[in-house]
Amino acid sequence: MKEPHIVPDKPSVPVPYLHYEDKDALNRLTAYNRTVLGKRHARQCGCFHCGSRFRADEISEWMHEEDGDDTALCPYCGMDAVVYGTATFPLSTALLSQLYMSWFEEEYRERQKRALLIPDYSNKKTFLQKGIPFLLKDERFVQFVDEIELMPAKIWYYLQGYHAYAGALNNSVAKFEGKNDRCLVKLRAFTDVDGCLRVDITNSKEGHLPFEPSTEGELRRVCTLVQQYGKELHGVIEDRATRKMKLYVAREKA
Repeated sequence: MKEPHIVPDKPSVPVPYLHYEDKDALNRLTAYNRTVLGKRHARQCGCFHCGSRFRADEISEWMHEEDGDDTALCPYCGMDAVVYGTATFPLSTALLSQLYMSWFEEEYRERQKRALLIPDYSNKKTFLQKGIPFLLKDERFVQFVDEIELMPAKIWYYLQGYHAYAGALNNSVAKFEGKNDRCLVKLRAFTDVDGCLRVDITNSKEGHLPFEPSTEGELRRVCTLVQQYGKELHGVIEDRATRKMKLYVAREKA
């Protein structure tokens, strides 16, 4: 397969709003289309799996269909996701992106999760040797700054306003520890209703996690890092069973 050929849209190209019926109608164009595409060799086509744009005469592989015309396969990724624009929805990268998120959303979520995994490394050199798994901003790399151990947040802490009922604690802990994937989290320091310093640990997929640093010393260290780095500080819980969390921060390249 060839490298994808993605054509950036001009600033004037709008992002189309697609109802379910629109998505379904466009998806139907991807099947039984050999005769349609064969009649117009110069027709501009696109693949809403890899995002490539190409002419109809660049298609060289077709999927044989028992009950109708053959189906075009993308010359770049080989998927049967070849579509062309209509009068209502002209072909654009924005249109292909919308269709990708409709029909390949699960693949997108899985790729996004893998992209956020951070391997172990101690400096810029080993980071670059292991690839680019985690980029927060251009011209930055990720630096390990600390590691702490988590414990379930105290029930009285939840009873005094943070959660509505204590049962949420046990249910959330069991649900969290029942998974085996790494977890990328954000941290925020705040003062609870009793005036005690706390750390809020959240994950974009699972929301608030019912844990806190296991010791006062670790709590102070995390709060200091939050104050120092703000939103640049991220945590990675690599082993949910041991509740170890490593802390990383995006730093400017030297």
